[in-house]
Amino acid sequence: MKNVLIFLLNLFCVLSIWSQSDSLRDRHWLLGYSSGFPPDFHFGGSDLDFNQRPVAVNYEFRSLDFSRTNASICDKEGHLLFYTNGMSICNAFGDTIPNGDSLAPAIWPQILDWHEYWIVDGALILPAPGNENLYYLLHQDMEYSEEDETYISVHFFYTLVDMSTAEGEVLSKNNLLSSDTLDMGYITAVRHGNGRDWWIVRGGGDSNVFRVFLLDPTGIYLHHSQAIGTLIEKGSVGQAVFSPDGTKYARLDGTTFWGPKSVKLYDFDRCSGMLSDVRETIFLEGVIPGGLAFAPNSRYLYVSVKDSLFQYDTAVEDFGNTRQLIAVWSGAFSMVPPLAAVFYVMRLAPDGKIYMATGNGTVCLHVIHNPNEAGQACNFEEMGLTLPTYNLSLPNFANYSLGAWEGSPCDTLGTVGLSEPFEKPDWSVWPNPAKAGGLWEIDFGNTEDGKRKLCLYEIGGKLLGSYAELQARTFYLSVPEIPGIYLLEIQNSVGEVRYKRLVVE
Repeated sequence: MKNVLIFLLNLFCVLSIWSQSDSLRDRHWLLGYSSGFPPDFHFGGSDLDFNQRPVAVNYEFRSLDFSRTNASICDKEGHLLFYTNGMSICNAFGDTIPNGDSLAPAIWPQILDWHEYWIVDGALILPAPGNENLYYLLHQDMEYSEEDETYISVHFFYTLVDMSTAEGEVLSKNNLLSSDTLDMGYITAVRHGNGRDWWIVRGGGDSNVFRVFLLDPTGIYLHHSQAIGTLIEKGSVGQAVFSPDGTKYARLDGTTFWGPKSVKLYDFDRCSGMLSDVRETIFLEGVIPGGLAFAPNSRYLYVSVKDSLFQYDTAVEDFGNTRQLIAVWSGAFSMVPPLAAVFYVMRLAPDGKIYMATGNGTVCLHVIHNPNEAGQACNFEEMGLTLPTYNLSLPNFANYSLGAWEGSPCDTLGTVGLSEPFEKPDWSVWPNPAKAGGLWEIDFGNTEDGKRKLCLYEIGGKLLGSYAELQARTFYLSVPEIPGIYLLEIQNSVGEVRYKRLVVE
């Protein structure tokens, strides 16, 4: 038993560095179209390298087109591994990796002619928990619905990529996660409060039901569905993002092209994966698609709609009344080509700035230099970064550097910030590991007087039992019937809380 416990403690130490070592996963942003030929050298790839300060902007020859679907990922040292446009997967050498073509089988023939998907945030790459070489690519298809006169997506997939070699290999692809009508785009994820797993939240077209998927060491699966807030229109186009601290989920919703848009803000529980306290503010004017992004401080939310950029203070319950106009499109055109550099999708970058693509394939990005500052102090610069190539998209990333939710019931894997485990000689739980269906003997010792409270949680944060007014030195607790890792929380008479991980075999 002692050897088993030592093994588990060593395992927890290994898990504790996961979230920290993932912090460089978003250091390369790949933009642009496929490379062209003289006399127009503006076709090709732009590489934004955030391993350097300030960001280095480089041209690269590339055969893959990015229109709107754009996702990539780096290794733990910040070196590019692979990228996708929703239809093909290429490695860092620019080669299509083995079995990396024909993603998201097209049921709408025009997609095959485009050679890429035109879905904002229509793909996202997540590292597999517990496997250094495995990656989950989340992606979807699109089609035009004659009945609804809009674009829809009815298939949500994952593709499994093995990067144990530099060339990479697709182990399995187009694995169907859902065949419901979901958001077209809006794919986003946040790390579980345990600091290891991932929550993936998907909205439903013409409903207010969210599908919440969980990616853990066993794979990816639908964890639960939740109805909350107002209806999300079928064919809605915009963005969805989590705040950097993982406590908020925001969406820009609306009709495909023209019509009212709304900003929805939800609280999010990283232990349970549940949304709550939905708040909504509506743009009554007709606007085309835009985007949104949180500041690094998770307080200010920026929303763009064609020719306007707004800032909201999400620390205020009625956040809609905090809207400040930050900038109005000046009418500027990118000189090459002469296209309107209007406001479009946004992304928070590793350098703490927010970058915004334009609504046309221009050679520039807009920049919010100080997004943590209120109002005009955020320092918005129109056309603040010049690119070597035409570009329409921004890559989609999760916040890979987010760690465990410190002190929460699901902060159970030894990640940074966890309260000291209950390993004092005068506080003990035996046996540990324990057999399913047995009993734990909890010895509180003699060093503390007063009443105690004890809670038992599942690894996901679900409360299994709560026991208060405990005064005896010894308490017997039933061991769950399902093997796994559980969390015991003990609170003493003055409110001090300690945790202990319990293993059920």
